[in-house]
Amino acid sequence: MKIHGTSKGGALSHKDFGVAFGGGAVVPDIPTIDDLVLHLDANNTDSITKSATDYVSVWGDLSDQSNDLSQSTGSKQPQWIANEQNGLPSIFFKQSNECTLSRSTATGGTTSQPTTYCFVGKFENNGYFWGAGSTTTRQILVVSNNGSSDFDMFAGSNWASGFTSLSSDYFQIIVEYNGASSKLWITGASTTPDYTGNPGTKAQTGFRLAARYNDSNWGGVRFCELAVYEKSLSTSEIGSIQEYFQDKWDVP
Repeated sequence: MKIHGTSKGGALSHKDFGVAFGGGAVVPDIPTIDDLVLHLDANNTDSITKSATDYVSVWGDLSDQSNDLSQSTGSKQPQWIANEQNGLPSIFFKQSNECTLSRSTATGGTTSQPTTYCFVGKFENNGYFWGAGSTTTRQILVVSNNGSSDFDMFAGSNWASGFTSLSSDYFQIIVEYNGASSKLWITGASTTPDYTGNPGTKAQTGFRLAARYNDSNWGGVRFCELAVYEKSLSTSEIGSIQEYFQDKWDVP
């Protein structure tokens, strides 16, 4: 079985997947969508370098951009955990251990707006979901930056706040950074965005998971899958990602 995605340059990328779940059912393929610059999947163990106790030092990028994320400090490595959601694994970034994976620069340079992040996972402590690898040129998603349990988007100029009363279960979220036309989808229930706002127009330099660009403000997050596209997704592409996440991870 293959993962299909098209790189930011337009060439089709294929990666071996070859995994079954749910008593033998085949894991679905991620939809083929152009301009994929990062794809991380906890269920693709061939792309993950981990210790005998499942602590992750490298999470390999499944796009053809080779934007692998890493952590050389053993005490700050997240842990791969089996059978977390729908019989599939997640990678747990424990806040008290200051866990994070990052790369300081991305292949091809900064990731310019519009940029769309498609995520399945779960938060356990308020803090960062993602940010830049090393600089203040960054696109951020934080839980409870302003003291309440909501999503806050930032891309250089504003904290654009999202929803309160977030689910404590695994969920999917899609975030589009596109200046004043930025959007957030909190579930797969509709292709109409649940929130719009203006977090700013900054590009993204590198990538960092579960922490601020300067390795602080760590978030307690369980990552199942993350796909990042250097473009706005069409309504049909949003719908295809939502359906894919629902089928694979059994999230609303």
